[in-house]
Amino acid sequence: MTRQIVVIGAGIVGAALASDLSERNDLQIIVLEQGPSDRLLGSTGHAPGFVGLLGETAVATELARASASIYEQLHLDGQAASDRVGGLEVACTTTAMTNLQRRAVLAEAAGCRYVCSTPGAPSPWRPS
Repeated sequence: MTRQIVVIGAGIVGAALASDLSERNDLQIIVLEQGPSDRLLGSTGHAPGFVGLLGETAVATELARASASIYEQLHLDGQAASDRVGGLEVACTTTAMTNLQRRAVLAEAAGCRYVCSTPGAPSPWRPS
């Protein structure tokens, strides 16, 4: 018996999920995407190439980590399709900096490496 699975969203998460599920012989996978055809699909189009590991909730962080692990297993023509290199979030206002400090607390609780730096403070991650 073949079961039908509908994946909502064709961004990196939806595409990776559909790819993983397609390896099972008993499933028919359908991917639905409502986004415009002139940009990258799903939420991936908002930040192409960036895969964050920190979510706003423990469940979202767990999903992000699981997704990143799947991406690392994807290959095309012998080349890895994903490479973890880190990320940089920049705050230009006091409100945004407060949000980044809040995210630093979330990151620490989730066991994610997260460094908050202030203007003028030395940082090996700051571009020169």
